[in-house]
Amino acid sequence: MLEKLMMITGFFVLALATDWGKLRAASRRGKWSYAFIVLCALYFSADYALDFSLPDLHWLADHILLGPAQAIVDSLKVKQL
Repeated sequence: MLEKLMMITGFFVLALATDWGKLRAASRRGKWSYAFIVLCALYFSADYALDFSLPDLHWLADHILLGPAQAIVDSLKVKQL
């Protein structure tokens, strides 16, 4: 676990170091977009490094799309006489 945390920290430090100049010159909207992406990456990194069972994108897609997909499949089934 410590190795995972060290590698993730290193990646974030390198990413922020290389983006710092462009980020300072970016618009407010660009900074908010960058912050959102970094927060998402931190969330998924913490889930990976700490072995939590936090909801991920697959879980979200299942909960949003499973009902409509099942309705489409049911409507396309051939009804036998």
